[in-house]
Amino acid sequence: MSALPERFAEYIATLRDAGEAPSMSRYPGLPSQPWYDAAALPAAVALERAAPQIIAEFRQLDPSAFVPEAEPIARSGSWDVFLLYERGRRHDERCRLFPTVTAILEQQRTIRTLAGLVYFSRLAPHSRVAPHRGPTNMRVRAHLGIEIPPECGIRVGEVSTTWHTGTCIVFDDSFPHDVWNESDRERIVLVVDLWHPDLSDDEVRLLDGFQRYIERAASGLERYWAANER
Repeated sequence: MSALPERFAEYIATLRDAGEAPSMSRYPGLPSQPWYDAAALPAAVALERAAPQIIAEFRQLDPSAFVPEAEPIARSGSWDVFLLYERGRRHDERCRLFPTVTAILEQQRTIRTLAGLVYFSRLAPHSRVAPHRGPTNMRVRAHLGIEIPPECGIRVGEVSTTWHTGTCIVFDDSFPHDVWNESDRERIVLVVDLWHPDLSDDEVRLLDGFQRYIERAASGLERYWAANER
C-alpha cells in the first residue's frame, strides 16, 4: 500500500476538522442498506458452520453470568448480555469459555476495537426493545440464533424478520431497529460486529490500527490523570 486509500484520508480529515470520536463517526463513501446476505459474508458463514459447537458451549454457561444491558435504550421487560469483546476490551476468562467463537473472531473480519462488540444477548419473555440505532456505519451486525422461540422478531428499517437457530441474519445497525419477544421463552442470539463488506482489507487494517492507537492513548491519559489525582 503506497498511499492512503482516498476514503480513509477523507475520514481522518473529517475527524480532524470536526473533533469527532473515531468510534462514533461515519465513514465516507460506504454504500448504505439495512439488510445483508449472510451467505456473502465469510464470518457469518463460519459462524453458521460452527453453530452446533457454539450452541453446545453456550449450554454450559451459568445463566446467572448475564448482566442487564447497560445501554440507555428504552425497553419493556428484561434484556441481558454476556460480553466477550467490549469496544476493544477482550474478556479473557469469558472467551476461554467459548473457544469456537473466539477462534472465528481471530480469523475473520470481526471488529475487536472501539467500534465493535461481541456478546450473547438474552431477551426475556414478553419483552421489547424500542427503536434505536448504532453509532457508526463502519460495521454490519451479525446475529447467530442460539435459542429462538416463536413470536419474536426484529425490524430494521421497514423490513421485519425473525431468527432461526443455527443461522445468521446480518444488518446495518446504524439504521433504526427494534426487537421483541412475545413468547413464553427466552430468545438468545450471539451478536458479532463485522467490518462493513465494502471496506477494503487496507482500510480495515488502517481503521483497526487507528482505533487501537486511540484506545491506548486514552488509557494512558486516564492513568496520567489518576496519578495526578493521587
